[in-house]
Amino acid sequence: MSDAPASVRVLACGMTESGKDYLLRRLFLDRYPRALILDPLGEWPRDRGDWRTYRVQAAGELRPALARAVREGSRWRVYAALGGDAGPELARILVPEVLGVGSAFPLHVGGMALYSPELDQLAPTSAPPEVVGLWRRGRHVGLSIFGASQRPHGIGRIVTAMSGWLVITKTIEPRDLAYLRGFIPAPAHAEVVALPWRWAVLVDTRGGRWWVLDDAQKTIRSGRLNGAPTLPG
Repeated sequence: MSDAPASVRVLACGMTESGKDYLLRRLFLDRYPRALILDPLGEWPRDRGDWRTYRVQAAGELRPALARAVREGSRWRVYAALGGDAGPELARILVPEVLGVGSAFPLHVGGMALYSPELDQLAPTSAPPEVVGLWRRGRHVGLSIFGASQRPHGIGRIVTAMSGWLVITKTIEPRDLAYLRGFIPAPAHAEVVALPWRWAVLVDTRGGRWWVLDDAQKTIRSGRLNGAPTLPG
């Protein structure tokens, strides 16, 4: 199998069409040779990658589709028309409660990514234990998780607590701004409030840095999580 990048957790949030999904793909997801993409409304853009693609319309079709993808190659995308209510079933497939040798699918295939476009539905504040396990135990089996949401205040704290990267696009809803204030520093939060359309604040929570990216993903400003912003150069 082709090696996947190291397991990571990335949360993207912002208004509709503000660029959060595009940035998730561009900065992170496109680097992963294998991915399960939740696409309940069939809105995912036409894929131009060099991987095989598979479509799933119901939860019962997911296991056979994943098995077929593995048989037919090491680079694939499985697009599943599944909503947040499929979270417990996803967890049982990807991160089972009892981890034996080769028992977890991501471990079996050499690592993979899971993408959810409506993370407040997959992992809400009242997420069931199986879904919480995706974040708590997924890294042990090579599962990376990328999620986007227009409503970050509705996302379970397990997501923000374990996200190594945050991609924050234009946000104006007061409850969401208040939520973001709880885990990003004041200078970065001030940038979020004033972001132009399709710009973003990128936060590396582990490395202690943040960047303001323009619509071409060029760094405009950067800073330390506990320090003042600096100009690029």
